[in-house]
Amino acid sequence: REGHVWHLFVLEVSERDDFMNYLRSEGVASMIHYPKAPFAQEAFKEFDFEQSFPVAERLQHVVVSLPISEALKDEEVDEIIAVVNRWL
Repeated sequence: REGHVWHLFVLEVSERDDFMNYLRSEGVASMIHYPKAPFAQEAFKEFDFEQSFPVAERLQHVVVSLPISEALKDEEVDEIIAVVNRWL
């Protein structure tokens, strides 16, 4: 079966905790898939990076993932969009 392979729909939101609480109150799930920047994860500990990664450091605090699935009905997608737009 052909289809998309998208598995994350990520937004950058400066007030992430407030936004996630708002989504939850509106019945929309959300997640933080990567709470730590890749260079700061245990798997990369042995590399002992000497340079900084300011973009990755900033993004680990502001990214949030919204539901994405081919199983979502168009009406569900429209409602997620409406909820996000109301926040804006």
